[in-house]
Amino acid sequence: MINEKILGILANPKNVGQMRDANGTGKVKGQDCHDFSKLFVKVENRVITETKFQTYGNPISIAAVSVVSELIKNKTIDEILEIKIDEILSELGEVTKDQMPCVQNALDLIPSCVASYYRKQEKKGEESEKQNIQPKKSEVEPQPHKAEDKKNDDVITEPENEEQEDTAIEDMDIFSEIDEITAKISEAVNKMKKK
Repeated sequence: MINEKILGILANPKNVGQMRDANGTGKVKGQDCHDFSKLFVKVENRVITETKFQTYGNPISIAAVSVVSELIKNKTIDEILEIKIDEILSELGEVTKDQMPCVQNALDLIPSCVASYYRKQEKKGEESEKQNIQPKKSEVEPQPHKAEDKKNDDVITEPENEEQEDTAIEDMDIFSEIDEITAKISEAVNKMKKK
């Protein structure tokens, strides 16, 4: 059963698509629902200025990740790490126990994004060092997200080097098809609402 709030989000999901110039990319694969999501962020002065997402999964996953992509906008890295599952649920409305793993997966994208951002910053620092430029001291590593009653076993780790990351992006070109599927779901929900 999908409530009215979720139907509203599905009718017009925010921030759908890829971001090739993201400086942080979170990835999560659900163990229970087998959904796969990516959340792209652009960070400037430690503030999330832009977000995009792609989800291969059920409507609850799409809605939950859309909510997360909006919740983190214009917040600092420290602030987004404080976001709790209740904030997502207040936007989604009532969900069943079976749908909760999808919501948790959406929340788990946040620390995955932050970790990716820090890795990219660290790599920039190393490249600067190679060019005899003194890098800025790297910032404190983020603390793992405190998810209630959930292990982060299903959070996908980032590729270890840029070559692997490029391959991973190419492998994920299936997501362009997923964007089309998300658009079709929105159309179907809108048609349903008109009846």
